[in-house]
Amino acid sequence: MLLGLEYLEMPKLKIIGWRTGLLKVSMNHVLREHLPLGLSEAKACVDDVLDGQVVSFNLDDLAEAEALGRALEEVGAIVEYESWVEALRVSAHGEA
Repeated sequence: MLLGLEYLEMPKLKIIGWRTGLLKVSMNHVLREHLPLGLSEAKACVDDVLDGQVVSFNLDDLAEAEALGRALEEVGAIVEYESWVEALRVSAHGEA
């Protein structure tokens, strides 16, 4: 089955770390405002970030990803963005 181009352009937001002073409770609230996560799921994501793990979310569009990214950065998270198109390009060229 072929997927529409809009699927390939879905952005991925990655929380790759945190700055000193991360507002843990505020990060829980941000995740729950922007994503369909319950309290325990949001808390688990925050705990994973604090443990040094990368946490990724696939979002419907770039504007949504950027809004979530800005909100997360305001509370101390370090984020980066990737689209499926970029991931496919990197994979096809054997880049890491």
